[in-house]
Amino acid sequence: MIYFENDGDVSIGGDININSNNDKTIYEYSNDELFRLQAYTKQNLSIEFKKKVKRLTPYYILCGGLFLAGATWGLINGKPDITSFFLTLMGFVVSYTSIQATCTPNKFEDSQQLMLIDIEIELKRRRAVD
Repeated sequence: MIYFENDGDVSIGGDININSNNDKTIYEYSNDELFRLQAYTKQNLSIEFKKKVKRLTPYYILCGGLFLAGATWGLINGKPDITSFFLTLMGFVVSYTSIQATCTPNKFEDSQQLMLIDIEIELKRRRAVD
């Protein structure tokens, strides 16, 4: 039985056994394993980026719609006015934040990029790559 107390202590009645399937460090992998891990990590980064772009696609469409609405409003009135200015400004703001959200790596991407750097360093140390 596990009890959590208000002061942050954890009381566990029984034994805890944590088994890890992978307790090798990056230095213990063979070159072939490192190359496979490198390809797998690159694939993870690609999948994560595609998910991010798919999630932000509605915002990209909104940006285009705001730019189009601002331009159309200016054409209908024949002169630029405050409405077309604000529509275009909102298009810029939404496009900036969408691009920033797409290009800024999240925690998972950061960890995968750090892993790729470590793999590259280890492979270069072993002179397995140029």
